[in-house]
Amino acid sequence: MTMVIDKSRVLWPPKMETPIQFLKGVGPQRAELLRKLSLEKIEDLLFYFPRDHQDRRIIPVREAIPGSKAAVKGKVVFVDVKRVGPRLGQAKVILRDETGISIEVLWFKHLSFSYDVFAGFKKNVVENTWMACYGMVES
Repeated sequence: MTMVIDKSRVLWPPKMETPIQFLKGVGPQRAELLRKLSLEKIEDLLFYFPRDHQDRRIIPVREAIPGSKAAVKGKVVFVDVKRVGPRLGQAKVILRDETGISIEVLWFKHLSFSYDVFAGFKKNVVENTWMACYGMVES
């Protein structure tokens, strides 16, 4: 048995003028949302760039600049979880990188009466383990 394919009906590769809703995974509803961003054709996607880029390359703690975001990696030397307000919890970790410089890392979460919001944190973040963090550096 031989199968004959009519190549005039094949939609791949799509033409740049093809409406975006005909891409796999994009239907009429998603196409309408994308239209609000002025994305109507496949060509429009090629020239739609993100408004921001997060550089998450790991850098030494000494190179972290206050007021900017940075990713650092270090060995956990101290862990503390406590309540700092009526419904606010804080987790504090001190990381020491390969050069011996330390940095304090903080997380805040709204507390819940029904479960421990830091349960996974307490289980996975323990002293003498290595971890990487990304966030705003403050002095």
